[in-house]
Amino acid sequence: MRREFTRPVFRRTDFLVILGIIILVGIIVAYNNARPSPRVLCEILVNNTVVRTVDLLSDAQFLLPEHEAIRFSVKNGAIAFVESDCPDKVCVHTGYISKPGQAAVCLPNRVAVRISGATVDLNAPDVVTQ
Repeated sequence: MRREFTRPVFRRTDFLVILGIIILVGIIVAYNNARPSPRVLCEILVNNTVVRTVDLLSDAQFLLPEHEAIRFSVKNGAIAFVESDCPDKVCVHTGYISKPGQAAVCLPNRVAVRISGATVDLNAPDVVTQ
């Protein structure tokens, strides 16, 4: 009777490599969570003049004194027009915006929302051609 040699599923070196990968992933995740997140601010403009600056880290709903028919909602680091008295409601249908450089505009009321942050350069060109 011939006896066949069976190899174990995991060797000691296999276990050490897997453990090393798990530790490395844990260190990377801990490092990324420890870094402070950049502060993202939102500017609300009426007639091209900044009337309010909002920190997107705190959830809130508010009205503008200049236009009481427009209501904004700040939730989970994003802002949106929730209500407006404009006829087409394009500003409301834009939804939540959260990334630096994004904007939402209510043209009939001349109200704009612009996300600003440390990583955005508003003077930078949108397209570079050669």
